[in-house]
Amino acid sequence: MIKIADLVDDDPNRRDKVAAALKDPTQKSNRDHVDIIIALGMAKEGFDWIWCEHALTIGYRSSLTEIVQIIGRATRDAPDKTRARFTNLIAEPDAASEVVTEAVNDTLKAIAPHPLLPAAPPDAP
Repeated sequence: MIKIADLVDDDPNRRDKVAAALKDPTQKSNRDHVDIIIALGMAKEGFDWIWCEHALTIGYRSSLTEIVQIIGRATRDAPDKTRARFTNLIAEPDAASEVVTEAVNDTLKAIAPHPLLPAAPPDAP
């Protein structure tokens, strides 16, 4: 069974209940408490789940600071956590567009200092 925490739910009571469950201190060490968290804006507003291994965003980020904050959510230290991934999906048919270039450059600047993100594969001999 896949456990999904939906923080985008239109019902504020359900959304608040899910947010409270994620903040439950008795679950802080429970890697299996949740598998997928769906959130809008929370990844840049102090959301914290140390077991996060993959942050997926859709669309352009408004600033380098925002990207760093989102990546930081996925790179929290946790016991036996050896990697983290960040994916940013950009719907832009023209990859040569300046906005795409800026988004890619900001992402590369943000991930460079994070030791949990996989390094580029070594060059072949």
